[in-house]
Amino acid sequence: MNTLIISALAFLTASATASPVSSKHGLIVSQTAAKGHNVFRTVQEAVNAVPDHATSEQLIFVEAGIYFEQVIIPKTKPFITIVGAGGNSSVVQFDRSSNSDGSSVTPTTFQVNANDFTSFGMTYMNTNTEPFLGADGVRLAGPSPALYTAGERTGIYNSWILGWQDTLLTQAGQAFYENTYIEGAVDYIWGQHGAAFFRNCTLNTLRSGGYIVAEGTAAQPDAGNLDLDQQLNSTFGGYVMESCTLTAPEGVTNWFLGRPWGTGATAFYVDSFIPDSVNPTYWHTMTAGATPLYSTINCTGPGANSDSINTDLSVVVSQQQAEEFLTLDAWLPDSSSWIQEPNRFN
Repeated sequence: MNTLIISALAFLTASATASPVSSKHGLIVSQTAAKGHNVFRTVQEAVNAVPDHATSEQLIFVEAGIYFEQVIIPKTKPFITIVGAGGNSSVVQFDRSSNSDGSSVTPTTFQVNANDFTSFGMTYMNTNTEPFLGADGVRLAGPSPALYTAGERTGIYNSWILGWQDTLLTQAGQAFYENTYIEGAVDYIWGQHGAAFFRNCTLNTLRSGGYIVAEGTAAQPDAGNLDLDQQLNSTFGGYVMESCTLTAPEGVTNWFLGRPWGTGATAFYVDSFIPDSVNPTYWHTMTAGATPLYSTINCTGPGANSDSINTDLSVVVSQQQAEEFLTLDAWLPDSSSWIQEPNRFN
């Protein structure tokens, strides 16, 4: 049985006893409550009921259950906050990939195009694992995102993002992830134009030889003439993983922290835990001519501080540089005005 399916079944079994949500304000998504003016059977129906061009928070409470659907939040519906039932039991699930439907468009379980989207205690899952034979002979599922974000000021808290290939697509805008579990096998955190900060998240790699990030930022035109301080100060796009825990199932080994999709791919692991199942070179090739900004800073664990790091695909960032350029305030300017308390609805 596929590793993702085993993981998903165990996760759903553990989540079955979560209590339902209730709300005096906001919309409710429920599979059991009587339908009413503010109660809906699907998440998409609730999203559709949110007024366009709102200027204040629009709450949607999702009761425990598995909602098998694709959800799209259009640009016209900003300020939506979706709150799960707790216990990781409110699941939006779908099972499509660009290979399974023959489309050149990447199908996503939950797609956010609007600004100011926030999520608490939700699970976004793409269970597509239909294999195909890739160019390198490796069997992959094809791009199968569980969550796609393209708006400004996205906040994801205490959530689960589950998939196999290309699980989380941070396509554009600023995004913040806290206390969130993200798993996949191949390039499972990726995007081209987004800047994201991950704090206290678990990143679980499901396949030997897999990759966590495949970031697509293009290299700055004059990057070769800039010192590292100047590059760190001027870059926009890419990822900072702060105080994250990297994991893999027993027997999964030789996986990589990332590979450059774009010529200026950017990813930093700061104060994070790295197990010894990681490939000691950390970084793998992907795009010819890439000069990525990849680095690990002050990481711990048996896989940290490797002597075999691929120096052609990484840079050495000092603690002082990390404190100046890789903090939350530096990476996501003005984030203090929109980042929320992760346990707000607990």
